[in-house]
Amino acid sequence: MGLVGPAEDPVDFTPAGEDEEFIYSPTDRPGEPVTAGAPVGPGAFATPHAVQTTEDIAVQVARRAAADPRAPRSMKRWAQRALEGF
Repeated sequence: MGLVGPAEDPVDFTPAGEDEEFIYSPTDRPGEPVTAGAPVGPGAFATPHAVQTTEDIAVQVARRAAADPRAPRSMKRWAQRALEGF
């Protein structure tokens, strides 16, 4: 069916107070992505290829576990398997 527009023209909205005016007002930074400052999404200073895959994270954790002298033997075995590609 696709996207369907509103049935009527939108009603003019008048904020009831300062809080509603703040919440529903236009952005002060229209050129900044909504996800700026969040740990996900492009952000204000996005860099290409900055996203890590699950495999990248697993390898990073495995390397740290393998190098940690306090890691239990089971963790070191998991780290070795992860670094070998399971």
